[in-house]
Amino acid sequence: MKSADCGESRTVSRGFAQKENGLPEVLMVPGTLVCNELPVARRIACRDDMPGLIVILEDDASLRRAVERLLSVAGFDARSFGSAEEPGAVDSASSADCLILDVQLPGLSGLAFYETLRVPRPPAVFITAFDSAATREAVERTGPHAALIKPFLGKALLDAVHNATRGPP
Repeated sequence: MKSADCGESRTVSRGFAQKENGLPEVLMVPGTLVCNELPVARRIACRDDMPGLIVILEDDASLRRAVERLLSVAGFDARSFGSAEEPGAVDSASSADCLILDVQLPGLSGLAFYETLRVPRPPAVFITAFDSAATREAVERTGPHAALIKPFLGKALLDAVHNATRGPP
């Protein structure tokens, strides 16, 4: 959603919107629009520079949920899958603005999954718990993508997604 028709709204500064009493209403990304007439979970209207869909492919259920929540709170539309073979994963990934892919998955790996997508492929952020020269080289062969080593900070992931979706300068 690029704009919102939701009545009263406020632009976020310093990472949160303020209610009339001065208390923070909900943590968000600066520059987003808060729509007071919508439920809290839907109060964010994407900024013009924010992508529509981020697809997460991660087999660790707790990390998958945490990443999805982080992206949702930051204003992204996030959809997650536990494996490359899960129904809807390929279609969602093909229409995504950015992918977050675990390098080592049961079945088809994140790298192999990325290679199966039709060109032009969306930008990707690869995540892995197994940092090695071979893994870094494999990620580099897929293109100029970010690679994060688990555990990583939420800010590092949000920065990587933002950089990936901005495209070439």
